[in-house]
Amino acid sequence: MKSRYSTAVIACAIFAPVLSHAQTSQPVTRAQVRNEVIALEKNGYEPNRDDYPVTLERAQAALARQQNSGYVEPRT
Repeated sequence: MKSRYSTAVIACAIFAPVLSHAQTSQPVTRAQVRNEVIALEKNGYEPNRDDYPVTLERAQAALARQQNSGYVEPRT
């Protein structure tokens, strides 16, 4: 019985930090999601097309390249 108790205590000690880091980031706001969709659409994403995953991945790659290059698109 004592070994089961020890095992349970050790397991809790090991997994407690893992569970406490389950969600360290703040939730995303509607405005952040909207801005991300707009940025993806500017990079070629069209939500109403039939080739959904392909166009999204292309737009994400283009957006990542744009963000990594430091280029900022001028506002119109």
